[in-house]
Amino acid sequence: MSEYQIRESKRARRIRLQVTVNDGLVVVAPKGVRPEEVDILVRSQHQWINRALKKLSDRKQYLSQQFGEGPPTTISLPAINKIWRVSYFINSHLPAGWDVSTHNSLNIYSEPSRAQMYIEKWLTSVARDHFQYELSVLSKKTGLTCKRMQVRAQKSRWGSYSARGTISLNRNILFFQPAVVQYLLIHELCHTKHMNHSRDFWKLVETFCPDYRALDKSLKDAWRLLPPWSVK
Repeated sequence: MSEYQIRESKRARRIRLQVTVNDGLVVVAPKGVRPEEVDILVRSQHQWINRALKKLSDRKQYLSQQFGEGPPTTISLPAINKIWRVSYFINSHLPAGWDVSTHNSLNIYSEPSRAQMYIEKWLTSVARDHFQYELSVLSKKTGLTCKRMQVRAQKSRWGSYSARGTISLNRNILFFQPAVVQYLLIHELCHTKHMNHSRDFWKLVETFCPDYRALDKSLKDAWRLLPPWSVK
């Protein structure tokens, strides 16, 4: 009989089986269910389990090819000082997509070919919420405001400011330290006063970020801080 893990759930009304990339066969059961009941169900579903585990093995190989070094099982975002454990649910009755459960667990419900897309959507969502909040705080501190902020998957820029008043930020700066992120936001806010990199611009940056030179220099090799899957 296949090995499995049991996870008790307050919301579960019946015993159900799931196959995940991280944990293999998982039995989700209502609280207080007897182990004997779980064992009987697992034995009765051995044909489905064998097919699902075979499909899982094939899809693990696909995911490894897709992500290069393999799909991420944890994602660390230094900018907000959080680490997520990533679980992939392939045989799930839930709609394709992602959600975040307690204890910073990111759950991906998807076929392997779309898994990275949902991770990127989640990353963009986290970046949008965090940067919007940080920009609001810095705007009050500096008196500099923009009309609009957007988060993009830029390949060659960490941030930019348009003549229409939009600050565009690269979602991957979530992988940077908070001080670097703050510098980048201040940098773009200062462009609301100076649409160039003139002496006046850098003086304004220095007003709010005295150590901007060292922080700006650190960005030259910053791409090395990014996981391979985030820059594809």
